[in-house]
Amino acid sequence: MGEFAIGTNIELTNVIGQILQDEKFPGIHIAFGNPYGEHTGAKWFSGTHIDVVGRKFDIWVDGRQIMEKGRFLIETEHDPRLREAFNRNFHLETYAQFSRI
Repeated sequence: MGEFAIGTNIELTNVIGQILQDEKFPGIHIAFGNPYGEHTGAKWFSGTHIDVVGRKFDIWVDGRQIMEKGRFLIETEHDPRLREAFNRNFHLETYAQFSRI
């Protein structure tokens, strides 16, 4: 397995067929094959990379359910500072680099 992640973008309403966005959809994201060690620090390589996005999953962490059928159960308060920090640190060059992978 090259990657395992939990998609956290609760503003997405559906997958669209573009994996760089779809893997952020609330649910699970698993990739088999190349872990892109130059970005992740993994010390192994594979000639393939296959992404899988799972929606409507129940996810438990340390005995606590955090997602039910693709909906987060963790309550969070919207903090505009998070969006401001993201916007401040977003660079088109970095996005373009990841888009080519």
